Amino acid sequence: MARGRADPGLFALPRACDLGHWRNEQGSGLLDRWQQGLDGLERWNEGLAQGLLPDDIEAQAPGLRETFDRSAWSALQADGPAKALAAQLAVLAERAGVTRLSLLLPAELGQLPWETLPEFAPERLFLSRAVSLESWLRQRAAIPASALPASTHEHATSARAGGAPASRVLVADDASLPFGTAEEEQALAFHGGAPAIGGTSVLSVLRALTAPGGKHLLMHAVYAQLNPWASYLRVRAPARVAQQPLALTLRADADRDWISELLEQGADNRGRELLAAWIPPVLGVTPDTLTLSACEAARCGADQSGLATPVGLGPALLAGGAGRVIGALWPCNQEAAWLFYRTLFRAAQQAPQAAWYQLVHDARRTLQGLDSAALTELLSEADVAPDWQMRAQAGWIDPKRPSFWAPFVVLGNALGAPGDVA
Repeated sequence: MARGRADPGLFALPRACDLGHWRNEQGSGLLDRWQQGLDGLERWNEGLAQGLLPDDIEAQAPGLRETFDRSAWSALQADGPAKALAAQLAVLAERAGVTRLSLLLPAELGQLPWETLPEFAPERLFLSRAVSLESWLRQRAAIPASALPASTHEHATSARAGGAPASRVLVADDASLPFGTAEEEQALAFHGGAPAIGGTSVLSVLRALTAPGGKHLLMHAVYAQLNPWASYLRVRAPARVAQQPLALTLRADADRDWISELLEQGADNRGRELLAAWIPPVLGVTPDTLTLSACEAARCGADQSGLATPVGLGPALLAGGAGRVIGALWPCNQEAAWLFYRTLFRAAQQAPQAAWYQLVHDARRTLQGLDSAALTELLSEADVAPDWQMRAQAGWIDPKRPSFWAPFVVLGNALGAPGDVA
């Protein structure tokens, strides 16, 4: 869909952009290769999180680190049909005399970082990612009313009725977030308000999501590939969490074990408080801007009927009423998320009338321009444990890699500005 002075009418996609190009039985489609890259990136990050050294990971799975940054990323940047589609959209916008396109991207095409293609640079064209409310409501109707605990409705009603104001910045009660304090401070400096009293819980997150005003959430998130409606935010973790074996496994293999438990109990088998993606939109989401420092928060996927249904965390929040959601399309380094929002919030304070699309684009470019030395110096500001600075010094974290700087996008109204009055 395009908005502007003229009706662009219908146009034909390039012939090469048929469904067989994106996925096929041979596993050679662009989305097949993209998924392989995401799997490799996830396994690499899991290895680091489990304490494995990069050389150990490479020994277990040779070439794993390159499956995303070299193979998948290069496939997108060099893909003829993808480039032809972007060029066709640019021509469409030019003919219509518009500088903004609102796109309802079909199913899994929404996983791709179209904003990194030159056709969608802010000086040429603004891209706003839309969601299909019709198909979302159709999917929502399939969820039985009994699946939502009565206490959740009570929490939402209490939040709307008044009482203590909802916090604008919520950081998960989770020891595995080393940048929590630093990111909370910079988010509060932008959004205002005070830290959540008594820590963060599912209740405080629901209160925040059903109260007006911008919000920032910092917590682990998981996109459930087998059932995107079961994607979740990990709001609280117990003080002691059992160590997982030091082995590289695909998360999808574990999804089957906890999806039903997550939907029924709101917790996984290790006692961690989880907030499933489908719950907040059912209650209604009111913030004009939600910034999510959480892996895969902006990712979406295909539902069983092949519609462009907004399944996943960010798209569901957008469908539930948020004005815009800013987050990552794939699992990102904690260093990258902290630095991205540090850069974004400072730029938004300095240029409150700049469009969020421009600000996010510029923040990505700032991260891309870093080197290991600059990254190490910036990490010293965050007052984190020395081993996190060592990761940058040793080259474990390379800001030049697209996996580091490129995942962050705006869903929804990308043309709005931080200084807009809601």
